[in-house]
Amino acid sequence: MRAVITVLTGVLTVVYILLVAHRIEWHTVSGTHAGSTQEVIGALVFMMTGFGLGWVNAAADYSRYLPRSTSGRGVVGWTTFGASLAPAVLLVFGLLLAGSSAGLGKAIADDPIGALTRILPTWFLIPFAAVAVLGLVGGAVLDIYSSGQALPAAGLRVPRYAAGTTTRPTSTGRRAGTATFRRCPR
Repeated sequence: MRAVITVLTGVLTVVYILLVAHRIEWHTVSGTHAGSTQEVIGALVFMMTGFGLGWVNAAADYSRYLPRSTSGRGVVGWTTFGASLAPAVLLVFGLLLAGSSAGLGKAIADDPIGALTRILPTWFLIPFAAVAVLGLVGGAVLDIYSSGQALPAAGLRVPRYAAGTTTRPTSTGRRAGTATFRRCPR
């Protein structure tokens, strides 16, 4: 299931990039002033959280099926590279889009999903929504799989299916809540 979700969301994301890439205004982006030290530190913390700390809890899922003889250095290096490649491309693309138009940049800051849907052709709104939902489902599947092993490892003697079923509402609710309540009141 995860492989299908990954391929489908990857293809739809590439289609999204192709549909809106013409909105990047290179002359506007190249004329953007550099950020302050505080902005650079804030962006660095955001990037480190998204790329590194956000994946710490899933490390076992990446190395579970590798032979014991696999180099730890290789596991860390290739996992980091693989997990960072797509977010790095999306981060740079998002920065280019936001930097191309002050209005679009403000709209993305206020309501990222809404702003990104407004620049799409109407026919792609359903696939765009599918990517958002499937991203949540894919993350929940990984959480459920991991948590199905975490409870028994913590000493709770329950079958793995029961541990996964017990933690499913928490995992799905956490992901849905993160997506729904992302914006803080101002």
